[in-house]
Amino acid sequence: MFADSLSRRGGLLVQVPVDRIVRLIVGPPANGKTTLAKRRCEATPGGVRLSRDENGGALRDLVPRFRKALQPGHPVVLDNLFATAAERRPFIDEARNRGVSVSCTVVEFDIKLCMVNACRRIIHACGRLPD
Repeated sequence: MFADSLSRRGGLLVQVPVDRIVRLIVGPPANGKTTLAKRRCEATPGGVRLSRDENGGALRDLVPRFRKALQPGHPVVLDNLFATAAERRPFIDEARNRGVSVSCTVVEFDIKLCMVNACRRIIHACGRLPD
């Protein structure tokens, strides 16, 4: 089974085995990153999803969990804001050091829809919007 994307290695495009890929899902809050990441994991046997939404803490706190998750047969999906290249760098470097391909998906967004989604999350969690 192969990933649904190609990877550039040595200037050539090659198919990447699905268990040897890391997917970074990037975008602003409340724009559907988690939904996309969950779907990717559900579609890939053995898929591991890492997210600060569920794990809490700082982004750097996910790096040790990411290292542990990078096992053959377990493609990894990370969903986070990843606003800068520096935030993505530790994950990309770790994957590449292990010979694992990295794919980055930037989720397009409508800022108004993101704000509506964020309000829905707050209402779901708190029962109402704060004053």
